[in-house]
Amino acid sequence: MSASSQQHVTIVWLSLVLATCATWWLSTSHPFSATSEHLTSSIAIAIAFIKVYYIGMDFMELRGASRVLRRIFMAWIGLTGGAAIALYAI
Repeated sequence: MSASSQQHVTIVWLSLVLATCATWWLSTSHPFSATSEHLTSSIAIAIAFIKVYYIGMDFMELRGASRVLRRIFMAWIGLTGGAAIALYAI
């Protein structure tokens, strides 16, 4: 693994950790958590699917896979994430 590749993976990993902390903050002490549970939950679901994207692209190495496989993966994330947010918002 080259130094640039290792640095990229480290940055992605730190971003995933920060996203996890943001989700935790939303669920515990966010000012909107008591007034708008649907909003905070929808944000948490969106963060979760953003994390799925980065895990798939960088740690499952889909970034180097064929274009068709990447597009199927991104379509799955978009449809599933969008459906989860839409169903929860109802």
